[in-house]
Amino acid sequence: MIAHIDKDKDGLIAAAYDQGSHLNSQRKKIVLEILRLHDEGNYIASIPLCFVHGDGIFSEVCVSFFSKAGKEKKKAADKIIDKFGVDSNIIQSFFWDVLGSSLPVSNHSSKNQKGPSRHGILHGVESHLDYPTRLNSYKAISFLLFAITSVEFIFPKDKI
Repeated sequence: MIAHIDKDKDGLIAAAYDQGSHLNSQRKKIVLEILRLHDEGNYIASIPLCFVHGDGIFSEVCVSFFSKAGKEKKKAADKIIDKFGVDSNIIQSFFWDVLGSSLPVSNHSSKNQKGPSRHGILHGVESHLDYPTRLNSYKAISFLLFAITSVEFIFPKDKI
């Protein structure tokens, strides 16, 4: 994962924000700044920004990824299936394993957790103040790139 991110992150960002992209072009500058912060070792800043903007990217097309949506209180997975249709093989096969299970970057803390706690970091929970590590920054960037590439390359443009 680390080698792939180091090698391809700039190309993925450039491809996602090329002409014809339906991603918000104003966010590209922020994403590039997040990557610069990571490259400089400023993980205190890069990690929370990855979570905030990964969530924002998903909310541009369907729903906030980690929270229940609106008054109907549906989970993100339910809203995505409702919007894009359960018959969409590409979306279902790509997302089902991710959306149907706990992510390594989680909303809740756990002793057996494999990734940084998004909730703990964004809300400054004392037990999560040890988050700023190189490995956690790569995990957060992985989530951000997942959001970018998913929204740009997987969701059908005619349904956005």
